[in-house]
Amino acid sequence: MLKKIMAEFFESKNLAFGTPLPFLALNSRGTVSGKTPWNVDDFVVWEFLINAAVWDSVIVAWSVKRKRDAVRPITAVRFLYSAQNISSWGGPGKGTVQQSGAAFRSYLKTMAHSEYPSGSSCMCAAFAEANRQWFGNDNFYGFSFPVTAGSSGIEPNVVPAVNMSIGPFSTFSQYENACGQSRFYGGVHFQQSINDALANCKSIGRNAANVWRQYLAGTVTDRVNPYDRPQFIQPEYAIGTDVSLDTF
Repeated sequence: MLKKIMAEFFESKNLAFGTPLPFLALNSRGTVSGKTPWNVDDFVVWEFLINAAVWDSVIVAWSVKRKRDAVRPITAVRFLYSAQNISSWGGPGKGTVQQSGAAFRSYLKTMAHSEYPSGSSCMCAAFAEANRQWFGNDNFYGFSFPVTAGSSGIEPNVVPAVNMSIGPFSTFSQYENACGQSRFYGGVHFQQSINDALANCKSIGRNAANVWRQYLAGTVTDRVNPYDRPQFIQPEYAIGTDVSLDTF
């Protein structure tokens, strides 16, 4: 049950990367402002930093997806086990059933693009590392998110059976790993795709924080013209990344 609600929570990037904002504003005493609560400028700084890290990770992940063009679990299972019965999710409200591999379906909707690497896991890693760099530590202050019984969008009135919480997370590292692993729970990625994204996308968040500090200090020298569209074909033009396509 917990795995299902984790899959749904982290599937929503507004929840996964948005709900920590007010929580951090109330609990952190870090490098953004040195005080609690934050003021408007503090919110703006944090929001721009996280968006830079997350969107840069999307640029990189999609560039690698285009290169790798790997099949999703739903394709592999339906092909490899089409003539066999397997244990898998039977659909909303049906739980785990025995059914033909040809009928396999993922808990989360499988999107029609390449499996490798996990773009969401890349976003998770960049988000967590940007926060670690910005606050100067890995403390996530026990962040948790309450989930009301039956509030699932996939299995309404069924999941979860009782009120539950996602978390608490003592560190950004715990949150990062749970965020990535949720893609496996949802049936939309293989484990290797998640592991490689978590390992290789941390540098995106780290570099985003470094570049954003330069913008705040007025010391940026290499400015990208947003109207020079051909530049954005290549991931190295993202603000906060030095990840090569060959990294994956």
